[in-house]
Amino acid sequence: MKYIISMGSNLGKSQEIMVNALRDLEKSSRWKTLKKSSFYRTAPWGKTDQPDFLNAVIETEWEGTPESLLRFLQQTENRHRSEEHTSEL
Repeated sequence: MKYIISMGSNLGKSQEIMVNALRDLEKSSRWKTLKKSSFYRTAPWGKTDQPDFLNAVIETEWEGTPESLLRFLQQTENRHRSEEHTSEL
């Protein structure tokens, strides 16, 4: 099944974090990247006293349930969340 996934980061070395996360996603035999956007820098809204965001969108094909994709994405996010904090040091 095809999905559209958005990625974003505004802490640490955002582009490096997002490239590494996508690389990890692509290691799974259940994930196939069909298309990916460029990176776009956007200003925060609402809570504006924070760094700009780096955003991207991926079209993917996933062999599994929507729930298993969500778990997979959350696990990948959690693995890379620590990069946000260590890259600021």
